[in-house]
Amino acid sequence: MVDTITNNISRSNSHDRVVLFLEYDGARYHGYQMQNESIPTIQMSLENALHNLTSLPLRVTAASRTDRGVNAFGQVVSFEHKSNLNLFTYQGGMNHHLPKDIVVNKAFWSPPNFHVRNSAISRTYRYSIINRKSRPAIDRDRAAHVAFPLNFELMAEAIEFIRGFIDVRPFTGNWVEDDDPYRRFDKVCISNDLDIITVEMEASAFVMHQIRRMMGALVKVGLEEISVAEFRELLINGAPGEATWMMPPEGLCLINVKYEGFPPEIGKNQYAKI
Repeated sequence: MVDTITNNISRSNSHDRVVLFLEYDGARYHGYQMQNESIPTIQMSLENALHNLTSLPLRVTAASRTDRGVNAFGQVVSFEHKSNLNLFTYQGGMNHHLPKDIVVNKAFWSPPNFHVRNSAISRTYRYSIINRKSRPAIDRDRAAHVAFPLNFELMAEAIEFIRGFIDVRPFTGNWVEDDDPYRRFDKVCISNDLDIITVEMEASAFVMHQIRRMMGALVKVGLEEISVAEFRELLINGAPGEATWMMPPEGLCLINVKYEGFPPEIGKNQYAKI
């Protein structure tokens, strides 16, 4: 049974866009963004499924373009509504045509003036580390492995400095000079459960490799290869691209994309005409 409320459905062509909430295992994909037909990406799989369902060449826009190997529990995408299909059919039909490692969990009509990327208030990512001598088997594609012991207390102390508006250029590669380098960090937390260390970051937006480089610096703190003070100095005064220690992609997962008033909390799409 699809997870879309009946009152959310309309065959009216007044709806110009469809919004889908997805989850996917990114292990066998070269990231979200389309590259070419010989390279598997999430976007290519979505657009192929849409074409098989509608026979239309529809383009899909994502709220966050995840990197190669990165997973998603709460990705959000949208596309133009040019057919007479309802939301039940979009969701069920997409899941029929999609590979098993990508699934549509919810479908909504787009609110007026809504843009799946630009309307987002924040994104939340989770990074997971298995910290033990032996490599993981079951979670090898869902967590990074660090074989040497990490000092959790030092990592927790360092992460407290990731607050408010931060210049993220030390944690990126190439930078376009006209882009605003500051990102608003709303929530950053770290937890430790047995041999799993988890970090969650909620921010206004992220740039390519930023979280993996931040995690690399935090792991350096945990390994006691750099001090908490050095980590703080890197955050405040680091040179562009200075944090070159990048953790692997499999530990990273997009958890949530937050919007104001969307999707409707009661489960009914208030923008659909009944």
